[in-house]
Amino acid sequence: MAAVERPFVEIDQVSMRYGGAEGTLALRNATLSVARGEFVAVVGPSGCGKSTLMKLVSGLWPSSAGSVIVGGQEVDRPLPMVGMAFQNPTLLPWRTILANVMLPLEVVEPHRRRLRAERAAYEAKARQLLAMVGLAGFEGKYPYQLSGGMQQRASLCRALIHDPQLLMLDEPFGALDIFTREDLWAQLQEVCLTLKPTVILVTHDLKEAVYLADRVLVMSSRPGRILAERRVPFPARAGWMTPTPPSSRPWCTSCATTSTPPARGRRPTMPHDAGPQGEGAPAPPRGDAPAPRRGDANARRVEAMAAAARRRRRLQGLLPWLIILGTFLLWEAAVHGFAIDAFILPAPSAIAASMVQWWQPLLENARQTLMTTLVGFGRPSSSAWRWGWRSAPPPCSTTGSTRC
Repeated sequence: MAAVERPFVEIDQVSMRYGGAEGTLALRNATLSVARGEFVAVVGPSGCGKSTLMKLVSGLWPSSAGSVIVGGQEVDRPLPMVGMAFQNPTLLPWRTILANVMLPLEVVEPHRRRLRAERAAYEAKARQLLAMVGLAGFEGKYPYQLSGGMQQRASLCRALIHDPQLLMLDEPFGALDIFTREDLWAQLQEVCLTLKPTVILVTHDLKEAVYLADRVLVMSSRPGRILAERRVPFPARAGWMTPTPPSSRPWCTSCATTSTPPARGRRPTMPHDAGPQGEGAPAPPRGDAPAPRRGDANARRVEAMAAAARRRRRLQGLLPWLIILGTFLLWEAAVHGFAIDAFILPAPSAIAASMVQWWQPLLENARQTLMTTLVGFGRPSSSAWRWGWRSAPPPCSTTGSTRC
């Protein structure tokens, strides 16, 4: 009988309370398991503890009760095997896209130790990931020069650069428009099918969960717990050509009735839905939505930060010379102000004038001093070496004698 493989992620009767014994109970007796290589989506109303669940699995927070096991080990600290992508890209504005993607390599071991020696290989890997999500040629750009969807793609590459065994996605597409979101669904699907990580996705969008996940877990309102589990009954993700086929809509509705997420306004129209032109109307073209107008303000702020950094670097380079110059000026002022005799403390200007006047004798004296030093050390050193070599005992015999 074949042994049953242990789940990669195991959460058993986990509870989490913020703020001590009288604080907010975010999770209560939550239990779930995720197999290695599986894609699981967690849906539920706002504030039900989905993000708390992510923090517990990744080791960012300890649980108040229950056990969290990842990869066969109890989670008691942040896990280097985890990659995370958040709702906002959270890219550092002063770093290029390539440098942002490579940021985890500067933190996570063993990549941190290898980065200096293997930087070329790591940069090639980062460029390959960026090309996989359609960002080839944007490695040298800054975040403000990219649209929101392109920034989110870079954030996904950053989460994957250190080869995480577990990929945690906390509503990474929630802030994007529907067309960009569906485009990123397809690209995330392609990346997961290529790299095959274990993925836990937190989302409010049931269509997103159905399109991407193998299994959907439905959470209750706070304190959160797992109410239902639904395995996606549709063909493998690789065979889907359009997000959310019509046959999946009743199934999404059944998940929604299990846990009713708060309304987010009018449901956005999907490209395959019937529009004003009828059922067979062509789908609008997909692509990244342009960045909002506040991107101009962000660009100005980043340029101001870069200019301030350049000024600081120039000042740091000039600071030692300014200190030396100030010291000489104070020295000169003290000698003249207190009428100090030149025999006791000559002024810097007098020293400089003497050096200009006597530079040839000084240079000759320096040469003679150097030659005397070399000859004085060289003769005794050579004599000592010759004497030591002659007086050294002969080497041990190699004929089998045990004594020298």
